Amino acid sequence: MCIFVSKKEMQQPFKEAFTFNKAERRGIFILLFIAFALLLYDVFGPIKWSYTSYQSNFEYQTERFLASQKKEVKKKHYFTEKKSKKPVIPRKRRIKPHPFDPNMMSHKQWLAMGLSEKQARTIEKYKRHGGSFRKPEDFRKIYCISEEEYETLSPYIIINVPDEDDLDVDIIFQLNLNEVCMDEIQCVKGIGPAYAKRIIKYRDLLGGYTNINQLYEVYGMDTTRFQQISPFFELSLDSIHTISINTATYRQILQHPYISRYDASAICDYRKLHGKFKSVEDLKGLRIINDSLYQKIYLYFAP
Repeated sequence: MCIFVSKKEMQQPFKEAFTFNKAERRGIFILLFIAFALLLYDVFGPIKWSYTSYQSNFEYQTERFLASQKKEVKKKHYFTEKKSKKPVIPRKRRIKPHPFDPNMMSHKQWLAMGLSEKQARTIEKYKRHGGSFRKPEDFRKIYCISEEEYETLSPYIIINVPDEDDLDVDIIFQLNLNEVCMDEIQCVKGIGPAYAKRIIKYRDLLGGYTNINQLYEVYGMDTTRFQQISPFFELSLDSIHTISINTATYRQILQHPYISRYDASAICDYRKLHGKFKSVEDLKGLRIINDSLYQKIYLYFAP
């Protein structure tokens, strides 16, 4: 048996499920009103304002507390640092004396010796106004030099500028030609920066001066200058640098100013044929090295 149901009858249950009577509609409106009221209360109500105000006040108080703590730490650090800070005691200047001619010294050289800026300016001002030092005691007249400083420096003062009426110079201090430095050697009248450089450079090439007359071998040296400067020097052979004729290479031997290529070859060939040199005197056995050359070089070589 077939039962036919119309479309209208099939839709009837669904309509009834979504259709509200008057009482139900009133209930829904009341619930919506209450929900809306609660929402407004949550947004604008006294609890929210109180919480926001409380939070803002808490943040403000926190920031204020942290700022005060930082201030307190800084204050403590300042007073601790102030208490622990030791009083500054001025350091005493250390004079570093070396042979010098006060007539030839520059402002920079005074400072390098240990004098103060004020002392250096005073001495330079004295010289600019025509002042000069004729004897070591004249250096004592500079008012800025204390008695203690004068006693320290006086043994090193060289006065080598003769008067026009008196060409005899008293040698107060002699410099060791094999140890003197650039600043010291320029204290000798007649030796400027160029000559000082040449004298020291040639000394290094030789290994040291063994005779004061070797200054004649310095480029540009003449008899007048030599006679003017030589009295201010002495020699110490203890500082001579020697070359080992048994272990030095051909190039090392050739570097000495008195040795030629043939001399260096002869020394090296002798070692190959006869073994090591027993003494420096064995150099006399080489035909190429005559007695005159031997006298010049024997102090510069060692077995």
